[in-house]
Amino acid sequence: MSWLFGKQKKQSVSADDLRLARLRKEHLNIKRFIKTLTAKTRPGSVVSIQACIHNIIRLIREDTRSPVQLSLSYCLSAQIYVNVSKLTVKVNDEEAFRKTITLFSFLLNNDADNELLALDTFAQALLLLIDHVLADSASNPVQVAALALLFDVASKLRVYPEAVHAWFTRLNKGRTDEEISTNIPETVFEVDVDRTSYPLCQHFLDHVYQEGKVGDFARTGLLYIYDSATKSERLETWIIESDLPRLLASGLGALYSQLSRKLTILHPRGGLPMILALSEEGNDYVETDVESLYSPDTQERLRTFISYITFWRDMIDRCRSDTIKDTLVDNFHVFFLQQILYPSILESSDVDGGSAVAVLSYCHSILDALAQQEDLIHHILHFLLALPGLPASRPVTRDAASERPKSRATMALENLRKKQDVLNPSFFSLVDLILATLQSSNSEAITAGLRLVSIVVRQHHQYAIGSLVRVLPTKRSSPRRTPGVLVQDTSGLIQLAEQIGGARTDNDAYDNSLKDALAMIESHDCSKVHPSLIMLNGHGSDSAESNSRVSKPTVYKHRLRMDDPLMLALLSLLDQFFVNEIEVNLVLTEVLAHLASCPWVCLEGWLAAEPSVSQTIIEAQSIVNTSFDGTEIYTGDGEEEFEQQRIRAYKKACQIPPSKPKHQPSLVMILHKLRDDLEHATVTITDFKQLVASRKRAFEGAAEMEDDAAKSSPAFSRRAKSPRSPRSLMSSVKDSMGSPKGRSITGMMSLGLPPIFELIAGKPRSTTSPIKPLSTRTSHSTIRPLSSAPSTRPGGEVQSPTVSSPVESEQEFNVFEQSVTFALDESGSLTPLDHENTDPFDLRQDHPKATLSRVLTNVIILQDFVLELAAIMQVRAGLFDGDISFC
Repeated sequence: MSWLFGKQKKQSVSADDLRLARLRKEHLNIKRFIKTLTAKTRPGSVVSIQACIHNIIRLIREDTRSPVQLSLSYCLSAQIYVNVSKLTVKVNDEEAFRKTITLFSFLLNNDADNELLALDTFAQALLLLIDHVLADSASNPVQVAALALLFDVASKLRVYPEAVHAWFTRLNKGRTDEEISTNIPETVFEVDVDRTSYPLCQHFLDHVYQEGKVGDFARTGLLYIYDSATKSERLETWIIESDLPRLLASGLGALYSQLSRKLTILHPRGGLPMILALSEEGNDYVETDVESLYSPDTQERLRTFISYITFWRDMIDRCRSDTIKDTLVDNFHVFFLQQILYPSILESSDVDGGSAVAVLSYCHSILDALAQQEDLIHHILHFLLALPGLPASRPVTRDAASERPKSRATMALENLRKKQDVLNPSFFSLVDLILATLQSSNSEAITAGLRLVSIVVRQHHQYAIGSLVRVLPTKRSSPRRTPGVLVQDTSGLIQLAEQIGGARTDNDAYDNSLKDALAMIESHDCSKVHPSLIMLNGHGSDSAESNSRVSKPTVYKHRLRMDDPLMLALLSLLDQFFVNEIEVNLVLTEVLAHLASCPWVCLEGWLAAEPSVSQTIIEAQSIVNTSFDGTEIYTGDGEEEFEQQRIRAYKKACQIPPSKPKHQPSLVMILHKLRDDLEHATVTITDFKQLVASRKRAFEGAAEMEDDAAKSSPAFSRRAKSPRSPRSLMSSVKDSMGSPKGRSITGMMSLGLPPIFELIAGKPRSTTSPIKPLSTRTSHSTIRPLSSAPSTRPGGEVQSPTVSSPVESEQEFNVFEQSVTFALDESGSLTPLDHENTDPFDLRQDHPKATLSRVLTNVIILQDFVLELAAIMQVRAGLFDGDISFC
């Protein structure tokens, strides 16, 4: 048998030699084509060239399966790839480009020791090929293949940064980082920092704005370059001193400038959210020079801009060099914030055809896209809100090891920062624009302003304190509400909700409201740094914040000032709730709910009753001598008597004090006034409560149909974490949001509230309520404002109970289009119109009016909002230590 094995070995060696001979022949053909190829080359020669390159790829691929690999060794030693690259560039053929890219990709992926990656000849041949492919090829698949090859190079350099020197051009070719760093002439950066000196980065930069795979490869490749710069001092220095950060920031500004200067956020008839469609609400925009936010062109430009904003977020997150990160942020500040975004805020106006609507909507999208990127958020909000503490001319931070002579780009950046006072937000900030829009008569401007306030309050509340919201610090010794006062406040709100929208008999309704309130509070940005939740969850802020080097504004316990312009504007809008447009009310209630859900905001004075001396337990060491009804409590000496006194004090705290209507909080007072307004304004409308119930059933039926359709969709599993339509600005608490921590509401309430209900009701606590909340922003809701409605008009589903015989659709439409008129009192607030004693001519004057359909939907929104406030107050008391005082 030995002769058999010997014969096989001989045949194997012969196969390797034969393969090597064929490869040598193909290499000679490549050289011959380079010498003989001219502009008049026949098509047959191009086909032969394609076949020749294909044979080289095939032979090398076969050789990798052999233990000897003679052909692969010859390919690397003879540098066949150099001649193949030259020939491909000379023939300028799409198929030849594709095959040559395949050859380079195969060689790169089989370079286990990264020896090929560090060769200057390989880098030059590959870059020569890519230069002509991206410049001459109009084929998207070939461009994708070229960017994919560059991406492979960037990913390998990220692991093996010692080979970075081979991919630089012009000066210092073939020298390592150590050789360059030992002797650097002062003039080297005059040429070497040019963006073309590192072509790999330049190609990525040229395609970073594109959509699809080309843009994905370019953006991810740049991220890898920034990541690998931490390990290569030369690459780090080149990035800092070149104009690459400026080009990236300028490109962001260019994309922003392509967005429409004027914008309308009115929904087209075919894409109304469910709540607007069922309410017969919504108008088509008329002005031809104002683009719609929902038009395909606007959405395409906005998606491109947001994708680039997201790229900036990822770039800062992935960059591990503090020096590069500071350079990027500085360029972002100067070339985007200072020169592009802030001037657009100065030029906006709520009466100028939607310019304020556009700017506020874009600012909302920017903050939403950046999410937890604290470095960029810090600069944006510090600058636009005119917060103190951000230097106007902070020099670019450098490590001592990377100090180099300044390039023209670096000096230009520092000079621009010194001129920042020319456009200073201290004269007109984003706060001024928001307050102006909230006082505008343009409902679109009001909606856009409220949306921006909502995201700032929810995600970046610490920046809003003192700028957007004026507050007063709260002392630790300030009186706190007792459990009895809490029950009085929450039960009063629940009763008020019944009076506004009617009672419901669903047993799990209020429990759902509590779950949604818990999810809203836990998702609030301030909850991450509140001591109560840190102790409860066992950890502090997330990793994104802990890795951030910025110093966020200090957050502290505070009260809202009732003379604050923002609060006055919000309460003024709430006072006109029934005549407001539905979308305005949805965002208005969202803002107020987010303010109430912040653990650092005291509810006293605007939502909760002010604790009086007779209703508050001052300190745990105090000996209470009298009960609430004035009878004496036994006092004595000893530990046992002291504990009995504390128990009596605890029971006293749980007693409900007598109500004082004259001392109601500002927001609750407006809610009671709205209830009275509703009763008087609808006195002439037959069966108004039945109409409200019918509208509720219409919402519930539409929501059930929508959920059934969503369950069959492949994207259903993702909707728990993402908005259900582009109309995500209408709601900040996501439709399918549950408790992020997975705790049941029953377990949460056991932190302190159960004894209250047991003492007051004399029976085990029940979290249910006869009212079913119709949340416009939560997963347990029946109003779903985020989804587009069917194209058919749904008005026929809501029947007027006063009509006993079948009616035509036009008659029914007229029923819900009738006006409900309000009058204004001396203070400018809404007051119900006295229909019996009012002259008919006065009804034709400019009194605030709203259609019956709008009033019906606003009633449901208001009822849900009141229940939401009650649930937030109850959940806060169970989560946050110090919200109420037991003893």
